[in-house]
Amino acid sequence: DDESVYTEDVSAFMGQTRMNQEEIIDMARQLKDRLCAIGFKDDLFSIEGEPQVEGPFDVKNGHVPYAKVSWGKDIFGEWSNNAGICLCGDYHGPAENYFEVEINTDKKQIVSFLVKPTLENFAKHFQKDLPRELILDISEKPETETEYTQRIFGKRYPIIGQNIHVTETYSNAVLKIMLPRVTELAKKLELPIELPITEDQVKEFKINQYGYIGGGLILKNGWQFAIDTTRIGRHYSLCVFSPNRFFAKEDSWENLNRYYGTNKMTETEIIEYSKDIARRLGLAELMKGRKRPNEMEGPIKPSGKIKKEIPHTSIQWIATGGEPYYFLTLEFNTETKDIEQVNLSLSEPLFEYDLVMGNTEDKDLYPETEAAYRARIQKEKEAN
Repeated sequence: DDESVYTEDVSAFMGQTRMNQEEIIDMARQLKDRLCAIGFKDDLFSIEGEPQVEGPFDVKNGHVPYAKVSWGKDIFGEWSNNAGICLCGDYHGPAENYFEVEINTDKKQIVSFLVKPTLENFAKHFQKDLPRELILDISEKPETETEYTQRIFGKRYPIIGQNIHVTETYSNAVLKIMLPRVTELAKKLELPIELPITEDQVKEFKINQYGYIGGGLILKNGWQFAIDTTRIGRHYSLCVFSPNRFFAKEDSWENLNRYYGTNKMTETEIIEYSKDIARRLGLAELMKGRKRPNEMEGPIKPSGKIKKEIPHTSIQWIATGGEPYYFLTLEFNTETKDIEQVNLSLSEPLFEYDLVMGNTEDKDLYPETEAAYRARIQKEKEAN
């Protein structure tokens, strides 16, 4: 897949688009002809119809001139030799060839391609030896994993992603950094919380145990915040939960009376208000042109166990093709406009907070890993 939009350092891929869509598609078709000329069989390709084209992309602070042209469906799973049917869980259809070409439209270069034929066509092709004349010109030497880690994570790279031995000193140092960030988030969202948020307001703090300067905290007034990362797909998260949220709260259906009220917003007003919240979170450019959310639930009408109207709505905005990754879930009260929940997962180019602080001079932010701690304790025991 096109990794250029989701990379840790998207600036390395910035440039200008110097090809129109017709030229992009034509370059991809020419690659197919070149592959066939050096021995790849025509059976491997099905490019008679119109292809899918993704990119180039406008991203935060610039433009990524990469485009992906593809024919067919890129399907994962097992194939039935007899019926030619994909046996993966979410797709059932006839087998077909898949051909993908990624192009740098600034340099007018092909940077990668993928040929994924059906089993039947795969077998037809490999009745003869693989062509050996195809040579890919790699213009830049790729970084090793160690080089990449050192560049991204600075002096703290040995502990990033490792299980940390959490001490009170380390936890307090991270909390000290977290509180101004949470205060800033609460201020942007205009939450009904006394600001700035201080240690005296904190009931519980659960630190990120893998070296990132983040975690989740619960305030004494019931509000919950998280600024964190799972590092799955290089995604980060911002979370805000009100004690009055309705959706995704375990006991909400047992206390329906506390949520009853009167909806005072039209559907258009609800959508625009959700976009305003997204803009406060730094997604202003990505909200331009978006008309409807991906999902919308509520306000909830009386039905069954629900005797009166519940003026709460839950809305999801999800990145469209070619955008930096984001997945935003919002809940707010459509009677008071109070924000009750924000759950935002997003990629690093959109993330405002430094969860690495790779070159900080604060010695309290260089804890031992759990493995190093255990080894040190064991060594001390043996010495005694």
